[in-house]
Amino acid sequence: MASVSHDPPTDATFWAITLCGFFGLFRLGELCHHPDARRTIKLKHIRTHDTGTWIYLPASKCDQTFKGNWIYLPKLPHKYCPSTALRWLIRGKSEPEAAVFTLADGSITTKHWYITKLRKLLPSEPEITGHSLRVGGATWAIHHGYTHDQLQRLGRWTSDSFKLYIKAHPALSLAIYGSPWAQQYSTPSRPRNPSTQPSLL
Repeated sequence: MASVSHDPPTDATFWAITLCGFFGLFRLGELCHHPDARRTIKLKHIRTHDTGTWIYLPASKCDQTFKGNWIYLPKLPHKYCPSTALRWLIRGKSEPEAAVFTLADGSITTKHWYITKLRKLLPSEPEITGHSLRVGGATWAIHHGYTHDQLQRLGRWTSDSFKLYIKAHPALSLAIYGSPWAQQYSTPSRPRNPSTQPSLL
């Protein structure tokens, strides 16, 4: 990932999707183009806070009725901070209805675009896919103190699907049962509704 830059629009978008997907346990399809435009994450769905950034997810695989979910991305003290990457991406946007994850021509990113770029950056790592963001982020969260319940809420899993997910990914299972859960992460209160204009700090 060392060859990815903040500056070119496509690199900034790739970097933001990667870090938001990892630390927010997003499914890749939730951050990319969807046939139903109501699922698009827009500028009005972003809320900033002094300790991080909230993203409102209008709908998801487990939320087909558009109840929506707020996902919190904390500020982290290193270059892999998802909150910083997201703020950098939207710094020039001002229209509340503007899509967040777009390319230089204004089009919304697709899963095919992301995977193609991922393959170019990591040609010798074919096992790393878009889904690796969610699995890797879940493993990181457990190693950094998230409890079983916190992880389940962060990943927006039902109880049964979460158990199946753990069984399907041995590395995650090992992390859960081998972690001392020594550190607990707290988040600020969830915003009430998606904003029509984000408050950039």
